[in-house]
Amino acid sequence: MVKEKDISLVIPTYNSEKTILQTIAAAKKFLTDHSYEIIIVDDGSSDNTVDVINGIDDNLRILALSHHGVCYARNIGIHQAKGKYVMFCDADDQLIGSLPQFNYDEDIISFSKRCTFKNMVCESKEGKYCLIASMFDFGSDKPNFPAFYGGSVSKLFKRSYLITNELLFDEHLTNSEDVLFNAQAILLAHKIRIIQQGIYLYQGRSSSVTHSFDPKLLDNHIYFIKQIQSLLKENQVLISKIASLYLYQLIYRYFALIKNPRLGYQKWCNSINELSIKPKWNEKLNRPIERLTIKLVNTSGISSAVIFARIYNYLKQRLKKGKTTTEIL
Repeated sequence: MVKEKDISLVIPTYNSEKTILQTIAAAKKFLTDHSYEIIIVDDGSSDNTVDVINGIDDNLRILALSHHGVCYARNIGIHQAKGKYVMFCDADDQLIGSLPQFNYDEDIISFSKRCTFKNMVCESKEGKYCLIASMFDFGSDKPNFPAFYGGSVSKLFKRSYLITNELLFDEHLTNSEDVLFNAQAILLAHKIRIIQQGIYLYQGRSSSVTHSFDPKLLDNHIYFIKQIQSLLKENQVLISKIASLYLYQLIYRYFALIKNPRLGYQKWCNSINELSIKPKWNEKLNRPIERLTIKLVNTSGISSAVIFARIYNYLKQRLKKGKTTTEIL
């Protein structure tokens, strides 16, 4: 009988030929003290991503698919994994340092440089809500901040626990699918360990989906909020905070980037009414640029807010053009 590997690292790729070798090299170094497999799930790349990695390592498996999106790719990785724990890494980021040997057996092991605890175990419902809140940076000013990162990375998920609970990434979502996955995983876990250690180098990309805008993003957020409402129905305060954050963060981008801002604004207002979100949350949860945009709407009308947002966005894009940022998570 073949012994179970310690770690299955799932890396979804799409046109990543320029970065994937560096990502794999860093991953091998990170996992050097463990038995592991690296599963590359290629999401229909049109470049040479598959060719450049083909045959470079016996511990590497390549699954070449047609293009279905990152959720589908990660889900395939979960089903194909054979390790005790599953990790995720994006194809243009890097795992840093080395994963220490451990005897932990929790359903989730989360690593975070920002965590205020050196090593803690969470299993109460109240503690789990704190973890979910921390994904949105709520409570970051408090001394007991767990800093559970909202992305899929910087964590180990026990594979048997994922399979038993049928935990997968929701393919209806193109944004925040990892946040919803984490929230579901937290609530279903028996025990979660949080370790104060940065293990992931995130490369901030100005051209990534996070920094772009699609008018369909509001529909994505409404679906996401409805899933959160169903998931956290016992905690209405947290639901309101999350929903308000997700709706209000869009208003500046609506004015800056969509062709018909008045129509977009009406749809945005209708969504707030539909989800019963109270605008007063906006005063505490959003960045100054979004608060100012809404203030301009209320005092000077939509046209002034649109002009402001588009000038600001133009200047911001000029400053960011071609630049990347890095952050250790």
